[in-house]
Amino acid sequence: MAVPVVVHMVHRRRIREVHWGANRLLVELIRNNRRRLFIDQWLLLAIRCLAVFMVAMALTRPAFMPKYDSVGAGALDRKGRVAAVILFDDSASTGAGRGISSLDKMKKLAVAYIDSLDKGDEVSVILLSQMDLLQSDPLLDLDAARSLVGNIKGTSIASDVPSLLEHGLEQLHRHLIPRGEIVLVTDGFVGGWMPELKERWQSIRSRLAESKFSGNNEFSPKFIVLQPEDDSTVSNLSVSRIEINRLVVPANKNVSIIAEIRHRGPMVAHNMWVQLEIDGRVVEARPFVIEPGETRDAAFSHTFAKAGSHSIRVIINGAHDVFPQDDSRSLSFQVHDKIPVLLVDGSYGDSKRKGLEFLDLALAPYRDGRDLFSITRTAFSELSQFRLYDYRVIILGDVEGMGSESLAELEKFVVAGGGLLVGLGPKSDRELINRFWARGGDGFLPCSLSDKREKKSGFRIGSVNPSYPALSFLKNNATVGSDCSILTYYSLDTSLVNTGELSTLLSLHNGDPLLVARKRGMGMCVLSTTSLDLAWNDFPLTPYYVAIYRGIVSYLASDILPPRNLTPGSPISYISSSELLQAEGPDGLAVPLMQGAWQGRRAYRSPVIYDVGLYRIQELTSDSTVYFSYNIPAIESKLEPMPDKMIESLVGSAGYSRLRGEDAVREAFNPDERKPVEFWDKLVLAGILLLFIETVVSRVQSADLPDHENAQENTP
Repeated sequence: MAVPVVVHMVHRRRIREVHWGANRLLVELIRNNRRRLFIDQWLLLAIRCLAVFMVAMALTRPAFMPKYDSVGAGALDRKGRVAAVILFDDSASTGAGRGISSLDKMKKLAVAYIDSLDKGDEVSVILLSQMDLLQSDPLLDLDAARSLVGNIKGTSIASDVPSLLEHGLEQLHRHLIPRGEIVLVTDGFVGGWMPELKERWQSIRSRLAESKFSGNNEFSPKFIVLQPEDDSTVSNLSVSRIEINRLVVPANKNVSIIAEIRHRGPMVAHNMWVQLEIDGRVVEARPFVIEPGETRDAAFSHTFAKAGSHSIRVIINGAHDVFPQDDSRSLSFQVHDKIPVLLVDGSYGDSKRKGLEFLDLALAPYRDGRDLFSITRTAFSELSQFRLYDYRVIILGDVEGMGSESLAELEKFVVAGGGLLVGLGPKSDRELINRFWARGGDGFLPCSLSDKREKKSGFRIGSVNPSYPALSFLKNNATVGSDCSILTYYSLDTSLVNTGELSTLLSLHNGDPLLVARKRGMGMCVLSTTSLDLAWNDFPLTPYYVAIYRGIVSYLASDILPPRNLTPGSPISYISSSELLQAEGPDGLAVPLMQGAWQGRRAYRSPVIYDVGLYRIQELTSDSTVYFSYNIPAIESKLEPMPDKMIESLVGSAGYSRLRGEDAVREAFNPDERKPVEFWDKLVLAGILLLFIETVVSRVQSADLPDHENAQENTP
């Protein structure tokens, strides 16, 4: 840099001052041009300095790393060995695609990433379908990691990105190398990210931002998302839901079957049929028309002549979409001849009170064998004589304190999936109920009792919750129970119950609940804060009493347990006293059954099942068949790309990199592909150009000088 300065100063000293007669005539002109000459001289100096600087920089051979199509691309730079945890989302939606599935593309992405690792790097591969299994130690053999990825097969389970990331962060602590990379290989669809789980994502953000070793923030793990390139023409038809218009299905009565069909994407479906199968036999098929982006119902009706286990399957024929796995959906359910209900009446045998007689008549009015509900009525003192598992629903009406043995059996009944309806009354002891039945929110009762409230003129029913399945038939009735009078009831203490766990079915005008429900274990308990008879109200005398309590008891009895409508990734559980059982899958192949337990009861269990379809267990001694239905979770059919802004909001300051396609992965990671871009030749050209500019500027400045100045410079 000093060279052009020295040359410039030497050049200035070569100009010698010569005095001659006419010089005085030029003094005034030189004084006027002094400012312009000063600027010209400094401009020439700057050009000369910059030219020398360009040549000097070119000698250092500077280079830069190119940026890639990712967020936080600078985070991809590696310095030393790497501990890589590959999280592979092998959920149901990865089976989507035309010609080649997203799963196959994802496997190639994972292999491309492994190819970027060097000898000595550690790698772990965690599959979504196997993340709950005991994870193995990190691999140093990259060929073994490639083989593991190559053998991945698709499943039908639901995506769960938060759980996958949590398992990946746990696995990272098993690595010895401090520099970690959490690599999520996904199909890029929005299903499974669960942005509504704010607390879990807050924890994940904190763990991604913190260092692996305390106090060493340099080694915080990098979060990288690998996905196939986006396909803007994704179109998918799916059977998203099947339901029956009855909570319990009786034999020899016509029922309506509703299948919800969804069309996502721009492609138009032609020549499409919707087919209904009952117990594996086609009973109806009809043409079906649906527009892109539309959701429509396909309605069928059927009468089941025989009680027992049955199945429904609705199939879309001719969809020709990218995700054929969700073109069908099945439902397993029980057709009932009788539903056993046990009424435990605190006033049983009391001639002054009718007790649960009103409820008995509401559930079984005919008394000639035609009733769906089979009622057994007893006093609470005799409860210990009954085997509770023989009943689908148990109703407690104004029951006093209960023995510890009966209390324990009742709680087991509810937790194992039984339905329980509890009504209060004059014999109810608030302290005992709160201490043994509610137990601060941990007992079988939905919540604790608060104060008893009484009013001679009575309280009125204010509102009904028609969104609750047991009361869905009341959605068009706003005057339920407006003509009845609630004289006495207990207010509730819900402070120890988590928000969202307690559902209010009926409320009074003052806002206090009259009927509440809460799931307890696998079962459900409904609590009436007033009596189920005439002791505290005249509700049994109104026409809605029968409909409401039949709906509640039907809802409590609707679940068949162990569950028969399952999601992939769970086993079949079946309770039977028979030892001659045979199970088979939708492909006709045998499914092994092993003796085990379910909710403390002896049961047969299958291995974990990942494939969708109808599975059957046949009891050879009775020749009865029980159906189990596995369906793809509905969220997996929503093949919408995950936007970058949503991921940014989830990971926050922890940052992430998102690479789409194999080429992007190779460019971002492979040393052979990810070469620095040198630009020394461009600096040399810039220096030459500046020297040319310097020559031109010098000539222009010389040409602009007056003749007498040129003469001075040329004077010896």
